[in-house]
Amino acid sequence: MSKEEAELKKRTEELRKRVRIGEKSTIQEYIEALTERILILEKSRKMPQRQLEFTQKKLDDIQKRIKTIDDEIALAREEQAKHFTLKLEKGEKTILKEIKKG
Repeated sequence: MSKEEAELKKRTEELRKRVRIGEKSTIQEYIEALTERILILEKSRKMPQRQLEFTQKKLDDIQKRIKTIDDEIALAREEQAKHFTLKLEKGEKTILKEIKKG
């Protein structure tokens, strides 16, 4: 028996346990049980999927807020640089302590 066949047999036995099918069950019963199991799994997947979508939306909102704050910081730094540049051009003295505050 090859490795793939052994793995398939193992998976089949695990599925049988999950869908409550015995050795004497027919293939039709097995297929019906698997179909039922698939439907149950698909339904159980919906809730985590919705949670994921909600979490992704929240993450997108947080990323937008961070981007807005970063843009405001960049704008403030530009304005600060312009302010100190103008002071230098006018020949006004700027105390280093004043620059560090900004």
